[in-house]
Amino acid sequence: MNKKITFRAISRIALINVFIAVGLLSVSPAFSYAQDAPRPEIAKHVNAYAGYEGTRVWVLRIGPRENNTAIVQIGGVDHPFDMKIVLSHVEETAKDKRYSVENAGKKFVLLIVNDYGGELYLPETSKTVSLRYDDNLSQSSNAEHFLTEYLNQSE
Repeated sequence: MNKKITFRAISRIALINVFIAVGLLSVSPAFSYAQDAPRPEIAKHVNAYAGYEGTRVWVLRIGPRENNTAIVQIGGVDHPFDMKIVLSHVEETAKDKRYSVENAGKKFVLLIVNDYGGELYLPETSKTVSLRYDDNLSQSSNAEHFLTEYLNQSE
């Protein structure tokens, strides 16, 4: 009987040690980019836009302003870009801002935003989605969380 109790006690201790080890690994900095490297500079606020049939677009400047870069996430579209966060180059003109990505080795303008809203263009589609600024969606978006999601996606 002592052998069974000892075996059970050892089994429980071993099982507890496994749970502790797994728990420590899951919170270890090695498993989260956001804790590994310094976080890049970002804008304080996310700008969000909404279109028809549930299309949504979130935009956040990343890096120093002079780098002209932003991360863009598109949601609610039947496309490989759906809910992926992509790094874009920003070109500002007198009338709009253009967010472009590299697609098949070429520059592709993904998003054009102006004072009245914007237009979304998706690679390999002929469909243009008209957008309007959505203050509620913008206010409910957290810039730091958006950055963390992008950094973790990039791992």
